Amino acid sequence: MTDLERYRRTDRAQDVGFVFGALTAASLPGPGLLRLLGRLHMTESAARSTLAKMVRMGRLDVERHGRVGLYSLGAPLARRYRQIEGTATPATWSGSFHGLLHQVPESARWFRDRLTYYADFHGFGSLRPGVLISARAEADTVLGQLGEVPEGALVHRVKITPESIEEARGMAEATWDLAEVASRAEDLTARIRALRGSVELARRPADDAPLWDVFGQWNALYQQVLRVVLADPHLPAELLPPRWPVGAMFAELNRLNSRWGPTLQPFLRAQVEQAAPGLARYEPAPWERTR
Repeated sequence: MTDLERYRRTDRAQDVGFVFGALTAASLPGPGLLRLLGRLHMTESAARSTLAKMVRMGRLDVERHGRVGLYSLGAPLARRYRQIEGTATPATWSGSFHGLLHQVPESARWFRDRLTYYADFHGFGSLRPGVLISARAEADTVLGQLGEVPEGALVHRVKITPESIEEARGMAEATWDLAEVASRAEDLTARIRALRGSVELARRPADDAPLWDVFGQWNALYQQVLRVVLADPHLPAELLPPRWPVGAMFAELNRLNSRWGPTLQPFLRAQVEQAAPGLARYEPAPWERTR
């Protein structure tokens, strides 16, 4: 449990995910990752420790190429960063919530913390004490990450079927603070719009300093996006309030990425190639997919 607690308290793992997203990388060699994480003010020892911990937790996969580790996002983290990018497949309403009923004694409080952490990561919210619900079929994924259930604790997967869509919406409102998520998304949309209008990135800056500065600003922005994504339960449209603003936030973010990305991304990829040539693998960037 100690590793889980430390992982929850640090945003270093979020920086790792951001680097993959900024480069739209399928896989990155360790030396290149370390170089870019250093530009985000992470020491080499802290970066190495973070990568090792993420591998142990299944957040990253790694394969060896001689003395170089080649890292890729594990399945849970890849799905999370599709949500951060705004390209995740929307949930569909099946008519039922997927639920986890749990009862954990105080002697196994560490297990309750672990259950809550993984359930939250996979989109569950607390309807009431001992009852976690999600619109997505992720119960087996959560249970698969928990490990052995300690003596005296109980965890059961269930389905909860509301009698009407109105009751389902009421359950969603009782489980997640949708008004707060909407407010955060609207505020962030305004900040992204202001940033897009105030920071102009030259196609060929005279030196690297402006590029590294924007790299840092891009990372700081995505940490704010991540906070909205983590708070957003990613519900089907039928359960959301009218004019749900998260889509507008991603539209504004895509406009900013389309302005910064074509200059910044080749520069960052070149840094990776200098550190470990020929190992990185990339996917098309969002602004390339829409051409």
